[in-house]
Amino acid sequence: NVTASLVIKKTSNQNDLFEIDPKTFALRFKTAPDFEEKTDHNNTYIAELQLHSSKVVQLLVKVIDQNDAPAFVADTNNTFNVFENSTFAYQFQSLDDEVGQNLIYSVKGGQDSQYFEFREGDELHFSTAPDFENPKDLGGDQIFDNAYEVEVQVSDTGVPPQATSKVVTVKVLPVNDAPSFITETNLTVNENATLIETIKARDPDAGATLSYSIPNLTNSSPV
Repeated sequence: NVTASLVIKKTSNQNDLFEIDPKTFALRFKTAPDFEEKTDHNNTYIAELQLHSSKVVQLLVKVIDQNDAPAFVADTNNTFNVFENSTFAYQFQSLDDEVGQNLIYSVKGGQDSQYFEFREGDELHFSTAPDFENPKDLGGDQIFDNAYEVEVQVSDTGVPPQATSKVVTVKVLPVNDAPSFITETNLTVNENATLIETIKARDPDAGATLSYSIPNLTNSSPV
């Protein structure tokens, strides 16, 4: 029938941080302590314990530091828009409560992970610049909709190393692409004829109207 209780002295309120099971005597923090955001100036706390009607016992509880995982800087938007023909996708920022550690970014997974890599440390890039007119993505609402899904990870160099990851979507937007000629560049024409060739070109952008002209035309030009 022995029970235990916490005694709160007027000179200290640290017992407010603890709770105890009166039957098993399991002493716990009410909320897990954070070494980096310590309530006490040296991460040492005092719990005053009394077993039934015996004298008060003072316990010294010291919190030991452990390596915490880094965290991505809060960003509620995990969808990023980029224009085609460029490899850059996004520059991430992260924080680590542990002083002096290096942060390492990597591609962890995702449906379209094979198209991404990190450069310059924290910059997510397409391995090859995406082409809006020829999408390769498997993520998004449906395949080939120019919404690439990739899981990115940031890890630290603590002991043991810790890591955090999240899934982001990179949406590729179109830009106006230049048309290209499909007519042969070396042309022949019979004498006494004015028509040389019907020039043909194509534009990768759907619905584009092409206009033809001769640049730098002068009065002395033969055509």
